Amino acid sequence: MQSLLANGLKIVQGEIKVEPIDEGFSLELHGKFIMKRGEFQQTCSWYGRMYESRFGNNIIGVDDWELQEVTNVKLGELPIDNLHDFKNSLETSGLKTLANSVGFTNEDETKAIYDAIVNHKDFKRTFGKKAILWNALSVDEQKLIELKFVCANYETCGEYLKKEVGKHYGIDTELDPNDAYIKVIPSLEVCQTKLAELSK
Repeated sequence: MQSLLANGLKIVQGEIKVEPIDEGFSLELHGKFIMKRGEFQQTCSWYGRMYESRFGNNIIGVDDWELQEVTNVKLGELPIDNLHDFKNSLETSGLKTLANSVGFTNEDETKAIYDAIVNHKDFKRTFGKKAILWNALSVDEQKLIELKFVCANYETCGEYLKKEVGKHYGIDTELDPNDAYIKVIPSLEVCQTKLAELSK
């Protein structure tokens, strides 16, 4: 027992070595831009953190972003201190159509941030001019990339992604013989057939 213990201590002694098995990279960007629609405008400061996606082909994702501050809000040359109060005063004055047209939706601001990201000099320098921003793609574009990834990496891509692709394309129609409520994950052949159909 004591010799085994002595040998065991020798086994766990020595120099510490680190062997990387997976690596990642993220880039934090920030900036300001002016959003305009007609005579309405606002200045926005933003922040975003990018990462290289697992899908390759220079597809870059944004896992954290926000519109940090909105300043210099104007309608023509009229500065607006509080947009919410300004819209309410227009509406109570009978100018509901004008009140509804002033400002930007969350979707407008999100698209503006994505545009600012892909045009940012450090984004282009780091990822290249042909980099694609994952978050700016439509759901159908994302699912097609996922389907290609599943076909190329079927054994290692994980069940969740296979299920999501199967659900999106309606190729998860086969039910589990042991449980009629669970759909079977589409096979590689089924995924490849769907990809070939979409590639025509």
